Amino acid sequence: MKKMRRNLLPNLAAAICAVLVSPLAILGCSKMPNREISVPGATYRVPDSDVEAVIKDQGQTLVRIHPAGTHFKLILNTRSDRRQKETGKLVISGVSNRFGNFESVDTPAGEVICSDVPHWNCGFEIFDQNSRWSVVFDRDYIHHTDELKAKALSILESYRG
Repeated sequence: MKKMRRNLLPNLAAAICAVLVSPLAILGCSKMPNREISVPGATYRVPDSDVEAVIKDQGQTLVRIHPAGTHFKLILNTRSDRRQKETGKLVISGVSNRFGNFESVDTPAGEVICSDVPHWNCGFEIFDQNSRWSVVFDRDYIHHTDELKAKALSILESYRG
């Protein structure tokens, strides 16, 4: 019995190492697949895990990205762009293009539009390579808009890189 136990221990240790090390080796060596997204003014290579939607229909484009580890979404919506040009009022896709009550708040990142819905209820616009994006977040982060803006621009730049 002692001989059998001695023979099993190295095999058991090897099996445990293989189970623990193999997934880590796979994650370390493999790249996350990227989706190429072309929008007016730029082309982005976005990790599939960050992409919530890409819809192109009848000349309109909607892209919704939730970058991993962030508290915001990036939304490009050419229909909202057109509506903003027609009305002359700031339109934040995912916030002010829905029904509800809205308010405008001046912040270090510029004008922020907030609605009375419980989640993803505030947003502001940014521009990257002549593409207009809405940065949408929860009102809890209203005092961090300058940080959100810097992070959003950095992420879009990295998607182009």
